[in-house]
Amino acid sequence: MNMKKFKQIKKFNHIIIVCILSLIIGGCTSNRPDTLTMKDLRIGTKGVEILFLPDNRDLKVFQEEQFPLNLLITNQGVAQTKSVYVLVGFEQDYVKANNRILNGKPLDPANNEVTSQLTKQSLDGRSPENLVGDSVEYEVEFESKKITLSKLQDTLVSGILCYNYGTQFEESVCIQPKNLAVNLQPACESKDVNVGSRGQGAPVGVTKLEVMSSLASGANIKTFFRIYIENLGDGNVLNDGAGSYICSAATSDIKPAKVWGYLKLAARLGVQDLKCRAIAVENTPYYLINLKDNKAEVVCESTVPAGSAYESPLLVEMVYDYTKTVTQKLIIEKI
Repeated sequence: MNMKKFKQIKKFNHIIIVCILSLIIGGCTSNRPDTLTMKDLRIGTKGVEILFLPDNRDLKVFQEEQFPLNLLITNQGVAQTKSVYVLVGFEQDYVKANNRILNGKPLDPANNEVTSQLTKQSLDGRSPENLVGDSVEYEVEFESKKITLSKLQDTLVSGILCYNYGTQFEESVCIQPKNLAVNLQPACESKDVNVGSRGQGAPVGVTKLEVMSSLASGANIKTFFRIYIENLGDGNVLNDGAGSYICSAATSDIKPAKVWGYLKLAARLGVQDLKCRAIAVENTPYYLINLKDNKAEVVCESTVPAGSAYESPLLVEMVYDYTKTVTQKLIIEKI
């Protein structure tokens, strides 16, 4: 491929990226109310998304030809992520990477011959001031190698994404102590909350909340909250901080003790941190939760003096890392 054609392809890919972002902006801003709050936006199961551009169709190139591959990374959830790792993998026998470009700026060309490359970014999520969320364009300039065994050679390029993220679930719940002396109509009624799979603007979400109060010793009321959690996205949950290990090309990284399917959860009723039946994370209000088959449930509890029923906000916070992979098929043709 001559350099003029190579630059034309790069320009075309950039136009495609601008068009896609414009469509996202148009879709998010049309027919919307004048004022949006974070509660309005805290819905959905997207987090940071990654895709090859212009699309994921098979790409056909000739041997010893230069060609660009573009990845668009967008934060479509509501949480801010302070670290986004992108690992690009390819088969060295068939292609090599000449340059890496992030948002139009060349990156350090070192280690272009290894099968993986790493870049780290932080991206803001969606907010009333930023309805689309931050995005970056990550481009790798590849060159196909000479093939000898056949007329056509198939190979794959992978984009592996790891990022840290968080989920917040808020719900007003009824704490309904039993006043045995006086039979009064309670001010509120304790009931379960079925959230379903609509999500909270993140790939991991609370799907159901069960609330139950009972008398405890010393005229106190103990309220139990059974919290159902699910991975609602199309990737995998990693323990908080494990993403840099999974998506790092460095061999010196130390593998965390617990990686796949773990997250940290904290629950608070009003200003009171709840005690949960899980492994406590030392010196923090968080508990370590293990998702099995992408689901988990945890029981948390509060103890308050007996009295009249009242409503209080319940906040469930989860922090975790998340990973997903996209692939692009290449077909190399012998000239």
